[in-house]
Amino acid sequence: MVRKCFRCGQPGHEKSDCGSILSNRQGEEAFEAFKSRRQELKATNNTGAPTTRTERDHTQSVRVWMTELRAGLEGHSEAHDAHDPLALLTHTHTVLSSNEIGIHQRDAEIHAARLNDYHHAHREQFESKILRIRETLRTKLYPHAIQTDDPALDPDPPPSEAPQNWLTELTNAVKSGNPADFSNRDPCLELRSYTMEKIITRCRYLHHLILEGSGCERGREPGPDGVSSRIRRLLLPPTGPCNEHGENRVTRICSIGGGPGFDHVAISLAAHFLHSVQPIRENNNHRTRSIVTQVFDLYSADWEPIVTALGEACRNEIGNDSCKMTNHFADSALLDAVAIVDIVVFQFVLHENAAHFAVRNGRFVESVLNDVLETAKVGSFIMGIDSSHALWPILKNTALEYGWSCTNDQDLNPILFGPKSFIILERECVTPIHIYKLYPI
Repeated sequence: MVRKCFRCGQPGHEKSDCGSILSNRQGEEAFEAFKSRRQELKATNNTGAPTTRTERDHTQSVRVWMTELRAGLEGHSEAHDAHDPLALLTHTHTVLSSNEIGIHQRDAEIHAARLNDYHHAHREQFESKILRIRETLRTKLYPHAIQTDDPALDPDPPPSEAPQNWLTELTNAVKSGNPADFSNRDPCLELRSYTMEKIITRCRYLHHLILEGSGCERGREPGPDGVSSRIRRLLLPPTGPCNEHGENRVTRICSIGGGPGFDHVAISLAAHFLHSVQPIRENNNHRTRSIVTQVFDLYSADWEPIVTALGEACRNEIGNDSCKMTNHFADSALLDAVAIVDIVVFQFVLHENAAHFAVRNGRFVESVLNDVLETAKVGSFIMGIDSSHALWPILKNTALEYGWSCTNDQDLNPILFGPKSFIILERECVTPIHIYKLYPI
C-alpha cells in the first residue's frame, strides 16, 4: 500500500514536506486509512493471521514468585511452612533509598508487578467462586424457578422480582438504632431476597479486608506485621501434624448478627485462596485450613434453612467438607462461643442496634459488647464493618480498657472494592477491668 500525505492526500511525500498549508478531505481520508491499517497489523501481529490474547493466570504467577522468594529461606525452619503471600512479598522487598533508585529500579518494578498479581489473583478467584456459590444457592432457595423473561410465567420469582421491604427495614434500622423487624411479613421471602441481593458485597467486604488490609499507616508500603497479616496467619494451611482433636487445623469464628452466614463464606474463601497459592512440594502436602463458624442472630429460626443451604454451597465450591457453619439464637451461648473462638465478626450490626447500648463517659457500659470484650481470649480478633464511623471511637475507648489494640479505616490504606468503614480489634492482654467497674471514670 502506497502511503499518502496526511495533509493533501497525494503520494510521494509526507506531511512535513507537503507544500500545502491547509489539510483537505483527501489528506484526512489518507490519515484514517493509515490508522485503520495499523490496527489491522496490530490485531494480526504483523503476520496476517489473527491473534488471540492469552489471559494472565495471576494465581499461577503468585505461586511462581512465592516459590522464588521462599528459595531464599532455604536452610531456615520456616522454609517449608505455609506463607502469607503479601507478608512474604513485603518482607523480602528492600525499600529503596533516594541514592539507590537508579540501581534498583528494576527490583521496584518487579515488586510492583508481583503486588499487582496478588491483588488480581485473589479478586478474580473471589468473583468467580462467589458467583458460582450464589447460583448454587439460588437453585436451593428457588427450586421451582424457571428460566424465562416473563415474571408472570415463573411460579417462584427470582430475587429481583421479590418484595424489597427488607431494604426499607434495614434503612430504618440504621436511622433508629433498632434491629430490623420482619415478623409482620413473610420472613422466608424477605430473607431469601436479602441473601441473594447482598451475598456478593457483604462477602467481598470482609474477604478483601482480610487479604488486603495491611495494618500500616496511610501512604506507606504494607508491612508483614500488620494486624491483617496476623489474621491471615490464622487462615494459612496447617503444615504440622495435628493432635487427636485436629485442633491446629481449625480456625474458629463467631459471627454476631451474621444472618445467612456471609462471614463464614468470606473467611472460607480467603483461606481457600491462601491455600491455592502455596507452592506445591512433594514433601509438603498442605491442607486447607478448616473454618468452623457459629452464627448468632435474633432470627435464627428464620435463617436456619438459608444457613444450611449456603453452608452446603460453600463447601461444594471450595471442596472442603471440614468448613462448617452452625446457627444459634443470640442468647447466653454467645459468650461461651466468644471465649474459645479466634475471630469475632459483626457486619452492619452495631449501628443497627445503637439504641440498645448505654454510653457513659464515651464508653459502652453494661452491654453485650462489654461482655464480649471481657470474655474473648488473648490473641483473638474482632472485625467490625458498618455503614458509619459514628460508634467506632466509643468502641475503641471501651476496648482499650479490656486490653485490646485498635485499627480502623482511618489508619489503613484504602481498599479497592473493600469496606469504607471498619474496625479491627486485637486482644493483647487481660486488664483488671473490675477496677473500672468499682471506680468508673
